[in-house]
Amino acid sequence: METLAKSDIFFIVTTISVVILTILAVIAFSYFIKILRRVERLTEAVHEGSERILDSLETWRDRLKFKNLFSSLLGIFTNRRYKHRYYGE
Repeated sequence: METLAKSDIFFIVTTISVVILTILAVIAFSYFIKILRRVERLTEAVHEGSERILDSLETWRDRLKFKNLFSSLLGIFTNRRYKHRYYGE
């Protein structure tokens, strides 16, 4: 009878510990899922921000190309007009 009581106590303690460990594992897994969702939102925000930065850089590049083209064309006409002037002493 004594061995039966000891085995019953062992199974009760084992069952309780397995239930507690399962609950802790579920809680840890839920926190892990929350962290992954936050990381996903953060990476989406970084991706959107980098896309906006790339768009801005492309706009600036286009503006600089146009400005350089305009100043080159303007420089062609102004250099011809002032080419024969001498600014010496």
